[in-house]
Amino acid sequence: EHSVFACTAFVHPFFILRLAHVGGRLISSVPIAYKVAAKRKYRKMIEGNSFRGFPVTVTKIKLETKLSPRRCLYRQLIGAVVLMAMGIVALRSMAGRNDGVEFGQAMVKTVEQAKMPGEELEFSGSKSTKRDTAVCLYGRGGRLLHTMGSIQRYVIEELDADAFASLSALNEADFQLITDRLSAYAINFTDVLVFGRDFDVKQWFNELSNSTVWFRKLERVVKGNFCGPLWKGCADDGAYQLHHFHMCREIIRKAEAKRGRRYEIVSFVRADSYFRAPHVPTRLLNDTPPTCYTYAPEMKYQGLGDLGAVCTREGAEVFMDGARELTTETDKFLERLSYFMLRDNRQRPQWRRTLYFPDGRIRSSFVIPEEYLKMRLDSGGVASAVIPATFFTVCRYNLSTCSGEQCGLPCSWTETKDGNLDARTAHKFQLMLDKSIALEKYLDRCPWSMSLLRDGNDLRIVEAMTRQDFCAMD
Repeated sequence: EHSVFACTAFVHPFFILRLAHVGGRLISSVPIAYKVAAKRKYRKMIEGNSFRGFPVTVTKIKLETKLSPRRCLYRQLIGAVVLMAMGIVALRSMAGRNDGVEFGQAMVKTVEQAKMPGEELEFSGSKSTKRDTAVCLYGRGGRLLHTMGSIQRYVIEELDADAFASLSALNEADFQLITDRLSAYAINFTDVLVFGRDFDVKQWFNELSNSTVWFRKLERVVKGNFCGPLWKGCADDGAYQLHHFHMCREIIRKAEAKRGRRYEIVSFVRADSYFRAPHVPTRLLNDTPPTCYTYAPEMKYQGLGDLGAVCTREGAEVFMDGARELTTETDKFLERLSYFMLRDNRQRPQWRRTLYFPDGRIRSSFVIPEEYLKMRLDSGGVASAVIPATFFTVCRYNLSTCSGEQCGLPCSWTETKDGNLDARTAHKFQLMLDKSIALEKYLDRCPWSMSLLRDGNDLRIVEAMTRQDFCAMD
């Protein structure tokens, strides 16, 4: 039981917390709520990786008093004034610091100091020189018109991998293009799935869970482009990506059952990725499972780039598990999300901040695919690191024919070995394009090395090595 000063016969502890909130959101700075949460279950939650949310127990307490009702009321008013004054002082003393977050987040200092199970990797390489590898293409299949040749040369053949694909076709012409592209190259795909325009992704998610309970739980509190277009508030098409990952897992598992052994490495390649240079050799990647390597480090907040990844088989299982988690482990997803989004909530713009109820449950949260990917890997105990991307992503349209609003995101011509292509150049995509050009020039004369794996994301270092005709060798 909690010792809380009160005069009335029955007192709710969060009455005091609400007064503190009025006086400067005292809950974010005064150790009352911090002690309640941290002492009870938080340490066990972190050590056991159970992620049970914010265990601030709400209890009603019966207190006896011999004070008259009038004197009792006076003491309550005085106590409220003192608490509000303390809140104002605490709020001023914390100006400029990032200790406080939105009301109801009761374990700020502890969470900021805590580490998730998935930690950043040290690059140490693998003891094996040849890895048993699978490559899964995913996304809009129409992009293969421009990218399939580079993916064949620099990924599938470079890794000597078995190829799989889960692709979307927007129309009949798209479907025919996918068929032509895949058959035009001498690649023996182990399994290919193509989903047409009539594919109902909402129905597929409901069938995965055998109910709509998950949907009702999430649509009230979670929005963002990681779940589009499953419910109102979900933008873009993030749910299709989760669907493709799930289908990659199904066809890879099917192939493993047939061949009698598991793959060691799985590389996920978006269909709109144009590779300028060879994929990173798997011999350079850590073989201590479970791990995942992602691209495009220019991410805000706590996210990881969702433009592809290279994972050990154990890490890949978690990477591909997003759709199942949403539909069959919805409560666990919400608990993990409440903890994950708390860590850097103040760094997000106001409209992107996650709001909480006083007991730590999420009231509303805007989630992007990059954040959900990072959360999945962390909560699944998968270590992660960012590696150089030798590819860029092509435009969603033809630069020579589109005009005005049809062009969408900014794009530009980029010179490639097999002809000019349209490259996405907005924000992180521009830097990614510049890096792919620098890495192409460097890898034309120098091999992959551990040094390049560590420093290849620094554009200035790669360009300097190229200008000085220097090859980084280990």
